[in-house]
Order: sequence, then C-alpha cells, then structure tokens
Amino acid sequence: MEENRDRREGTQKRVRRQLRQHITMSRMVMLVLLAVSLLNQLLLLLKVNYHFYFSAGVPYYLNWMALKLGEHKGVTFFKVFALLATLVIFAGYVFCWMQSAPKRRFLKTSLMIYCADTVLLVIFAFALLNNPFSCLLEILTHLVGIALLYDGYHSAQKLARMSKKRRQEQTEAEVEPNE
Repeated sequence: MEENRDRREGTQKRVRRQLRQHITMSRMVMLVLLAVSLLNQLLLLLKVNYHFYFSAGVPYYLNWMALKLGEHKGVTFFKVFALLATLVIFAGYVFCWMQSAPKRRFLKTSLMIYCADTVLLVIFAFALLNNPFSCLLEILTHLVGIALLYDGYHSAQKLARMSKKRRQEQTEAEVEPNE
C-alpha cells in the first residue's frame, strides 16, 4: 500500500512538473509575441514592406492605416490614437506577462486579449484588403498562438485543482490520526 502511494505521488510530481512547463511555455509565447510585435512596429516605422505573422495584429494594422492616411492628409488624430492604442495593448501584454508568474489568472487575460486581436485581424482583413485571404497564414499563426496560450491557461487550472485536492488530502490525513 505504501508503494502504491509513493508511485502515485511520483506520478503527481511528474504531472505537476509538466503542467508548470506548459505554463512557462505559454508565458514565453507571450514574451515572443510582444517582442515580434515590437519588431513589426520598428519595421513599419522604417517603411520595410514586411511584417512577421506571429505578433499582435491590431497595433500593426492601426499604425499601418495611420501611416497610409498620414501620407495623404497629414491626419495626426488617427496617428495619435493608433500610437496610444498600441501602447495600451503592449502595456496589457507586459502586465499580463509579469503578473502571470505569481497569479495564473493573467494567462486567461492574455488569452482573451490575443483572441480579441485575432477577431479584429479578421475584421481588418475583410474590411481593408482587396484579398482578405492574403492574411490567411497570419490568421492561422494567430490560431496557433491562441492554442499555445490556452494550453498554458488550461495547465494552470489543472495545477490549481491538483494543489487544492492535495491540500484537502493533507488536511484529512492530519485530522484522522487525532480521532
């Protein structure tokens, strides 16, 4: 009986380690997403006609539109709006990344932000582009990002349930000998 308990505890330790690895991976995805998004903004600023797909789409396309509109009319309000929206989105990702280490619920927040970004990317593709299917690869990479972020969030939920169950078992084990 003792051997089965030791084997079960060993299995639970391995599962917990794997769940923590999934959470770490999800946090790294957030960091890479932010870094690539910043790189895309730099490429846009330098007027390089290329952007990486695994990034936040809303900041890129808002600033792209601001630059396109600014060429013709010098629209400064839209440029300021695009810049402020970009800063808020990037701040949200940074905040979620920093807070997701101690508080796993911020993995869900980053997932929701990226889902909203994906939906807006699809809307932008159909509203702004002559051929919206030219963004198909970008949308597919967004879906991969969503899957990776969801995996981290789901792993955090499992880990929390395992920890709660373990605490309950320890409390029950402490109460039993005293009876």
